[in-house]
Amino acid sequence: MLVDGLGTGAALNGGGVSTYVADISNAQEVVTTTSGGLGEVEVGGPTLSIIPRSGGNTTYGAFTLGLNITPPLPSTRFVKGLIIRPEIRYDTSLNNTTPFAAGTASNQFTFAGDVIIKF
Repeated sequence: MLVDGLGTGAALNGGGVSTYVADISNAQEVVTTTSGGLGEVEVGGPTLSIIPRSGGNTTYGAFTLGLNITPPLPSTRFVKGLIIRPEIRYDTSLNNTTPFAAGTASNQFTFAGDVIIKF
């Protein structure tokens, strides 16, 4: 199997055991060729060549909301303060394409956060 012209099989002439699962749903082009073991091909027999989809005409929109929460803590010898920063982000495709969730969704929410301990 070739992905964008690069072999994904085992190292020895593309034969042997390999565990690569191709993302066919996000491929721009899939070509199957059959050949004898001639000089222009790496191996004889069937070959699957996958050209991945890259880029595209997608316009994105995003909105991010974050907070800095500084709860009152008694100052100790080791901990001088604490900051908690939660964040929520909304991403969307503005032209009805489905670039999220392995090509099945046109928008997504992302939740993140961090904690800062001052010492």
